[in-house]
Amino acid sequence: LHLQPPASLTAAVVPIGAHAGMVKASTGYGFERIQRHSAALAASLVRHDHPFDVASRHRRHTWLDAALLDVLHDEPAAMVDTFMGLFAGSPVDDVLAFLDEDMSRTQEVRLIAAMPVLPFARLLIRRALRRRRA
Repeated sequence: LHLQPPASLTAAVVPIGAHAGMVKASTGYGFERIQRHSAALAASLVRHDHPFDVASRHRRHTWLDAALLDVLHDEPAAMVDTFMGLFAGSPVDDVLAFLDEDMSRTQEVRLIAAMPVLPFARLLIRRALRRRRA
């Protein structure tokens, strides 16, 4: 799965679905994002005669997805608590908004608050230390 769509797009090949980065790497979910992306490609074709006028993924969604993946990679023992907080400890609307990458800031705060604090705090410390060394 791709966190970002391919950097190179040509008129001959237009990636869609998972190849276009529309499946969340952290959860494997992509249905709504694939639908929106496909509709945006079609709208761009109608408006501009090319499929490239499509909004890119918002950076904060990329960051949240990468943070979740990093915690799961670095601390596999935190996986159960993390997913329980994400899916069982959050309102359904917030979970669906997370999966669709269509969250308000309030939903983001509630979702983050439902997950275990320590693994994500350690992740932020690791990232800060890596930046400091670089």
